[in-house]
Amino acid sequence: MQDKGKSASIAELRASVEPALALLAGMQLGVFTALGERNLSAQEVAAQIGCDAGRLSRLLYALAFLG
Repeated sequence: MQDKGKSASIAELRASVEPALALLAGMQLGVFTALGERNLSAQEVAAQIGCDAGRLSRLLYALAFLG
């Protein structure tokens, strides 16, 4: 029989992986440095850091969702 406390903590750990990976990707790409205190579009940030604007927009959406 499975321990409910253990399965709840495993679910919590799994739920924290994607936000951590989004933050890591943002840091590795230099998204936060490119943005600084400015409001830029995904296309503008993508041009600065040299990546695809479509993919970056999905990452920016995830980061905005995280706050």
